[in-house]
Amino acid sequence: MTEQKDRELYRWLRLIREFEGRVSALDKQGKLMGGVYSGKGQEAVTVGFCHDLRWDDWIFPLHRDLGAFLVKGADPKRLMAQIFGRRDGFAKGKDSYLHGGDLSNGIFGATSMLRRPCRSRRGWRTSSRSERKTAWRSPSSARGRAAVGTCTRR
Repeated sequence: MTEQKDRELYRWLRLIREFEGRVSALDKQGKLMGGVYSGKGQEAVTVGFCHDLRWDDWIFPLHRDLGAFLVKGADPKRLMAQIFGRRDGFAKGKDSYLHGGDLSNGIFGATSMLRRPCRSRRGWRTSSRSERKTAWRSPSSARGRAAVGTCTRR
């Protein structure tokens, strides 16, 4: 790896940590509705997986994968608007950040960490296969440890 690549990865790690730190601080001040589920300490999982994805790769982040939105190309201002439930967020103020996605950047919003999103992912994979596109599984942060998430290529 080059020094330039090292710096770029480190910049992503710092950006995610700072962004999530600010969101957590806003939550502690009572300025956000709903819960905030920090992925603090798991930034490397997100950066390591999302950094080299192509623009047409899809990710299915869970509730602790806020950093995946940033690394995959989501606008930080629009992501913050989503967290505040504003109209200029991904869901146009109709849902919390836990369920928002950014389809223009290949981010499919999670509906839950439970069974229901598995059906969405399975359908997406089936669609990808019928179009002869690649699908694969990927690491994702959850509950402070590396777990399995899903990614697929359009």
